[in-house]
Amino acid sequence: MSQILHVVAWWLALQVFALAAMPITFRVFRRLPDRGWTVARAVGLIALGYPYWLGGTFGWLTNGTGAILGTLIAVAIGSWTLLGSPLPVARTLLRERRALIVGGEILFHGAYLLWVIVRAFDPDITATEKPMELLFLNGVLRSESFPPVDPWLSGSTISYYYFGYLLTAILAMSTTTPASIAFNLMLPTLFALSAVGAYGIGSALALARGASDRQAMRGGLLTSGCLLIVSNLEPVLEILNARRALPEGVRAFFAIKDMPVGYQAPGFFPSDNWWWFRATRVIGTPAPAGQERASDYTITEFPFFSFVLGDMHPHVLSLPFVLLGISFALAVLNEARGRDAARLWRDPWILGPLAIGVGALGFLNTWDLPTVLFVVSGAYALALLRSSRTEAPIARAIEFGAIGLVASLLTYAPFYLTFRSQAAGLGVVTVKSQLHHFLLFWGPVLIVAAIFLIVDLVRTWRGTASQDWSRSIAVWLMTAALSAIAIWVEAPAVALILPLCLAAGACASRVVRNRPPTDVEAPPPTRASREATSIAGSSVGAIAPLEAAFVFLLAFTAFLLLFGSEVVFIRDLFNNRMNTVFKLYYQAWAFLAIVVGFAIPLLLERARAAHPSTPSRIGVAAGTGLVAALFALTLLYPVGAVLDKTDDFSRSPNLDGIAFWNRFRPDEGKAIAWLSANVSGQPVIVEASGGSYRQEFGRVASMTGLPTLLGWEFHEQQWRGTFAYAGPRKPDIDAIYRSPNDQEVLAILAKYGAQYVFVGRTERDVYASQGADLNRFARFMDPVFRSGDVTIYKLRGTRAP
Repeated sequence: MSQILHVVAWWLALQVFALAAMPITFRVFRRLPDRGWTVARAVGLIALGYPYWLGGTFGWLTNGTGAILGTLIAVAIGSWTLLGSPLPVARTLLRERRALIVGGEILFHGAYLLWVIVRAFDPDITATEKPMELLFLNGVLRSESFPPVDPWLSGSTISYYYFGYLLTAILAMSTTTPASIAFNLMLPTLFALSAVGAYGIGSALALARGASDRQAMRGGLLTSGCLLIVSNLEPVLEILNARRALPEGVRAFFAIKDMPVGYQAPGFFPSDNWWWFRATRVIGTPAPAGQERASDYTITEFPFFSFVLGDMHPHVLSLPFVLLGISFALAVLNEARGRDAARLWRDPWILGPLAIGVGALGFLNTWDLPTVLFVVSGAYALALLRSSRTEAPIARAIEFGAIGLVASLLTYAPFYLTFRSQAAGLGVVTVKSQLHHFLLFWGPVLIVAAIFLIVDLVRTWRGTASQDWSRSIAVWLMTAALSAIAIWVEAPAVALILPLCLAAGACASRVVRNRPPTDVEAPPPTRASREATSIAGSSVGAIAPLEAAFVFLLAFTAFLLLFGSEVVFIRDLFNNRMNTVFKLYYQAWAFLAIVVGFAIPLLLERARAAHPSTPSRIGVAAGTGLVAALFALTLLYPVGAVLDKTDDFSRSPNLDGIAFWNRFRPDEGKAIAWLSANVSGQPVIVEASGGSYRQEFGRVASMTGLPTLLGWEFHEQQWRGTFAYAGPRKPDIDAIYRSPNDQEVLAILAKYGAQYVFVGRTERDVYASQGADLNRFARFMDPVFRSGDVTIYKLRGTRAP
C-alpha cells in the first residue's frame, strides 16, 4: 500500500470509529451546543479501545485485526441498538449549527493534512525518546495479550502508561499500516483531535455568553490557536540574539541555557542546531560556581513544541483526551441545569463516561487523571452551589470526586495492578522559579488572564454591598501578606500566582453566590435573546452564570497547578521538580488556553461598549495593540521551528520513520526489515545494551518489537523504580559477546530463552574493538541473515517462528 493510501485509510478508520460510537457521543454530550460532534473521534477511540484492551487483558480475544473488527462491530451494534440511530440528531445539528459543525470539520481536516505534510518532511524516529515510543508501539503490535511485552526487558511486560500506544496500534492494525508509518500518522491525528477538541470547548463557551454561531466559530478557532500555535517569548530572545540585536546585559539577565554567544545567523531565524529546543528549558537557576548540575532544572514544554519535536510521549497522546475530559466537565455542568444536581452522580450516563472516559487518563498519562477529576468535580460543585435546594454542596462534590476516582481506578484496575512507578512521595521545592523566567514563559497568556480576572472583579466590586467589602478587603490583605512573605523567601512567582489564584476563586464564588430567583438555572442565551439584546446595554459580554464560573474554575485550576509546582514535587529518580513542572505546566497551558480564548473576545466587547469616548477608545486600542503584539511575537516560533525541523521543506517527503536507518546503516536497515518480515511472535533476540537516549542501543527491539535482554538501562530503572530487574542482564550480554566459552554462552541464552543474536555495527564497535571474536557464534548457531557487516544468528534446534 502506498503511503498516500495509508494516510487515507487512517483517516477513514477515525471516521468509522467515531460513527460507531456516535449515539454514545450524542447521549453523553446532549447538553452541549454541538452534542459532542467535535469530540466524537476521541470518544470513538475510547469506546473501541477500552473493551478491546479489557478483552485482551482477560484472554477473551487475541490482539489482532480480527479482534479489532469484532470489537468495533459489537460497539456499533450496541450503541446504535441501545440508543438508536444518530442520523436524525446529526441532520438537526447540520441544519441548526451548520456553520459551527462545518467550521470544526474544516479545522480537523486542515490540521490533519497540515501535520501529515510536516511529518512527511521530518519523519525520522530518532533522538530524544522517540525510539522508546516506537518500542512501545511495536511491543503492543507484537503482543497477543495485555499488558504487552516490554521489548527492552525480555520476559517482562511494559510498566508504563501505554493506552495511547494501544490506541495507535489499533489504528495501525485496522489500516495495515506499519509501525514506522503509524507513528507519523498518529502525531497529525493528535494534533487534529486537539485542535477540534479545543474548538468545541471554545465555541460552546462563546455561545453561552451570547455569541452568534459565527462568533462562536471565531472563539473556537482562537481557543484552538491559543492551545496549539501560541508559544512563549523565549524565541524572541533567540531571534534577537541571532541578529546580534540582543544586548549582552539582557542575554546575561535571562541566562538561557546553551544560548550561543557572538554569532549571527545568515537568515532571520537562528541557525544553530535545534535552537527552538531551548524554549522549553526556560525556567531554571544556573549552577553555582564549581558545580555542574543546575540548582533548578525544569522542562517547560508547550503543545506546539511537542508536535514539532515529534515525540509521541504520553503527555501528547493524552492531550485530546484531556480536552475530552474538560468537555465532559462542561456537559456535567449543563446536565445539572434544570434537574436535581445532587443526584446527578447516580445517572449511569454520568458515572459510566466518568469511569471509562475520564478514567482513561490514568492509563494514558497518569498525571492528568487527578487534575481532570478535580475539574469535573469542580463543575459539579458549581452546579450544587448554584442550587438553593442542595445541602452541604462541597461535601457532595467531594463525594462525587471520590466516587469518580474509585470508579476510574476499578475500571482500569488490571493496568494499575501491573504498574510499577518510580514515584516516591513528595518533596519540598527549595529553589523557586525566577520571576523573569516565569514571565518569559507565561507572559502573554498570563497578562490576558489577569486582565480578564481584574475586569470581572472590578465589575463585581462596583455592585458589592458595603457589608461584603470588609470581608473582601480582609481576604486580599491576607493574600498580600502571603505574597510579601513569598518575596521575602525568594519565591517571586508564588507572590504573583497567589493573587491570581484568589482572583479566579473570588470570581467563581461571586457567580455561584448570585443565585437565580428560581431553583432552575437559566439556559444559555438563545439566538432570539441575543438579537434582542441592546449593544449598548449592561448585558454586553454577559455570560450564562454557570459557564462563567466554569471558566473561572479552569483559571483557578491552572494557577493552583502553577502554585503547586513552586511548593512541592513528586519525588522520582531525578530527585528534583523537573517532571513535576513538566507535567503540571502542560496541563496549566491547556486550561489557560481555554480561558484566554474565551476572555479575548469578551474583553474586546466590553471595552467597545464601556469606552465610547475617543480618549478611552485610544487607551483601549493601545492596550489591545500591546497584547496583540505580544501574541504576534509568539507566532514567530511556529514558523521558525517548522522551517528548521524540516530543513525548509527541502527533503523528499516520506512518512516511514525508520527509512533514515537505511541511509545511516543500510545493512542494519536490511536486517531489521528481514526480521520484521520473517520473524513472527516474540522470540528473544540479543543485541548490545547501553545508555539511554542513544539510538544505536536497543534499536533492533525498538524497530521490530522483538524482545531483547536489555535496552536503555536507565529508562528501565525509571519505569520500575528499581534497577533490580535489569541490573544482572548487562554482564550477561557482555558475556554473550565476549566469552570464548561456547557452553557459557549457550547457558546464558537458555537462561533468557534467547533464540537470536544480532551482530551489527554497534556490537562490533563495542565488542570487536575490544578483541571479541564475533564470528564464533557460527560454531553453535546458524546464520540466517547476512548483509555487509551484519549477521543474524539463530540457535540451532529451535523452530523458525
